[in-house]
Amino acid sequence: KLVGASIAGLLVALLGPIAALFVNAATFAVSALLTWTFVAAVPATVRLSGDSAPRSSYWADLAEGFRFVIHDPLMRLVVGLVLVTNLLDAARGSTLMPLYANDRLGGAAALGLLVAVMGGCALVGNVAFGFVAHRVPRRVTLAVCFALAGGPSSAAFAIGAPLPVLVAMTVLSGLAAGAINPILGAVELERVPEHMRGRVFGLINAGAWAGVPFGALLGGLAADTIGLSLAFGIVAFVYTLVTLSPLSRGAWRHMERRPAVIAVK
Repeated sequence: KLVGASIAGLLVALLGPIAALFVNAATFAVSALLTWTFVAAVPATVRLSGDSAPRSSYWADLAEGFRFVIHDPLMRLVVGLVLVTNLLDAARGSTLMPLYANDRLGGAAALGLLVAVMGGCALVGNVAFGFVAHRVPRRVTLAVCFALAGGPSSAAFAIGAPLPVLVAMTVLSGLAAGAINPILGAVELERVPEHMRGRVFGLINAGAWAGVPFGALLGGLAADTIGLSLAFGIVAFVYTLVTLSPLSRGAWRHMERRPAVIAVK
């Protein structure tokens, strides 16, 4: 994302959008060729003999994971929170920001700069958070960082801020976003039994990404009906309101680290 966004912006600026799409398609073809050439296939005999234990059906495994997510109050909240934020992010990233960049920032180069800054700062924030993660409360940190990841930058677009201000707000958003996935990942690893992690993590990801197509659609409808500024303002308000919900306690309090159990002999 860091390198790709910058290159995409330059390609669109230099070659135009159609030529950039052909270049993008060519890179997918190259990656497929490299995979076919260098990744060895697993022989069928190895696949069949690698695990002699009887397996349940795919649908049975899926249903078991679904029941776990439904019955765990914290997992339900996590899926709901990320579903809404991903929907809003899709509205911003897929529709509102490209339209804004085209109308007010001069085109794809500015959009590529913003996306690259977001990705780069998220990487820096992720690394930096690793040094302090064990010292900060998860619930409050998640709420604050999640709100900063989407609220201020959307508000800056809503008020029509110039590009330097947008870049500064994007830096703040990226640095804050770096803490989100490590916190959620740690909580999921602690709460989900090891033998169910594959199916449960898959369902959590599916639920979290379910709103993305609707976000892009709603972003386009909002831009056509109420305008870019108001659409960004609504995104900023809803994003901040939703991401501060962990501060309401309830099942969110289960996010904190479980105390270590000391065995007594």
